[in-house]
Amino acid sequence: MGELEGLRPNQLEIVNKAFADIDSGNLKKAFSQIGLDYQALKSARSGPNTQRSQEGAIRDSQQPVHRSTQSFLQPDQGPECEFCKRKKPEFANPDAKDLHLFQDCLFLTACPHCEQVIEIPGLRDHWLTDCEKKDELRKCQTCKQVVHENVFEKHIQEKACFNNVNDTPICALCGVNVGKLPPVGNHPEAWFRHLIVDKCHGNPRK
Repeated sequence: MGELEGLRPNQLEIVNKAFADIDSGNLKKAFSQIGLDYQALKSARSGPNTQRSQEGAIRDSQQPVHRSTQSFLQPDQGPECEFCKRKKPEFANPDAKDLHLFQDCLFLTACPHCEQVIEIPGLRDHWLTDCEKKDELRKCQTCKQVVHENVFEKHIQEKACFNNVNDTPICALCGVNVGKLPPVGNHPEAWFRHLIVDKCHGNPRK
């Protein structure tokens, strides 16, 4: 298992789940765990031009699962983005690193009101204190989210928000209550899981 050393916890969890599925004979689920198309590989290995039986093709496909898993989950090399923790050799080039921050990093976003690149967990504070359009934005005292004044009354009347008594962090992009995501109480880890691991569905960069 030396080749798995250095994997992040969520990556190791994927590996373990894939191996467990292989042991139970569920190859389709194992391939899905690591993002591979089992049916496509199965067809390629057991198509009309091969003499192997379907059972033989499935048995043979078990060995590449390990190689593919290791390749797919091999830790990236190179400098690390301090926000999303992604590593790429290209980040050694300051221009490439800046391009990543301004266009690709899943932990950052361009403020929809002023276009300044902001850490997503800090969007609400930015809107209330730093955004050049802050005078047009209002904070809902029920859900504690920030809403543009043009739709604020509609937001209040619809009563669609929840009573955020404890002012737990809410994702401004999708509305998910990050404060309730695991690990509960560890907001930095919960934010990382939501934005980087689960990939927030409201993030335009995903």
